[in-house]
Amino acid sequence: MEPKKDDASPKRPEDTAETVEELADDMLHLIERVGPIEESLRTLVSAVGELQEAQARGLKSLGLEIEKLKEALFSDRKAFLAVSTLNALLPTLESLEIMQKAPQSGVSDPEGDHVSVLSAMLRNIIKGLGFTAFEAGPGEPFDPASMECLDFSPGEEGKVVRTIRAGYRAGETVVKPCGVVLGREGLVY
Repeated sequence: MEPKKDDASPKRPEDTAETVEELADDMLHLIERVGPIEESLRTLVSAVGELQEAQARGLKSLGLEIEKLKEALFSDRKAFLAVSTLNALLPTLESLEIMQKAPQSGVSDPEGDHVSVLSAMLRNIIKGLGFTAFEAGPGEPFDPASMECLDFSPGEEGKVVRTIRAGYRAGETVVKPCGVVLGREGLVY
């Protein structure tokens, strides 16, 4: 094998000038190409920043919406529990009120006093839960949204003769209609 010759022959000055000129042209060409790339990069960085800000706003908005839904759910659960408690207490209260209205023998009745006290206590508990009792007055037209017909009696057709059982509202919402006796023309007992 022959030893490798060093290719270190002296370059001519015109070759060097051409090479420098070619390198300068290549650098100018690269610089011209880098400008639009840098502009595109700035646009992309700006767009990424805007997306991050929008994402942060969206997450904050979503967090607020989740909190509102939690509050609404909690409020609905509280209302459901209150109505459930009312429904559990009303049969006892109604029974006590029926006992209270039973004919008195005229003799002192300590049990009757206890029934009155218990009825008052239950009414206060129900009121404390946010419910208000209501009754329909005689002569009022029947309203199925707030009344339940429990019986009929001689009287003006479709009008309340008397209320048998109180109804209950939570604010403006009827949670238990009042029980009424409706008039029916031509009904004879």
